Amino acid sequence: MVLGDSSLVADDLASGRLVQPFELSIKGPPQFAYYIVSPAETAGDPLVRAFREWVLEEAAKTPSSTRSMTG
Repeated sequence: MVLGDSSLVADDLASGRLVQPFELSIKGPPQFAYYIVSPAETAGDPLVRAFREWVLEEAAKTPSSTRSMTG
């Protein structure tokens, strides 16, 4: 049994690898978010930029009615 953010396991729920045993769900406050943080000196590093772009691309694939992303 796991309690967590359904957006992180949406693909697993859709494929049937995980099941939601109850209809009950709790929506978290919209101010909760994830941030990508790096020192200013390394923000332009190709590996850091590639990781940032990958994370944003993956997040864009995840359905969420309250997600807000800035590039």
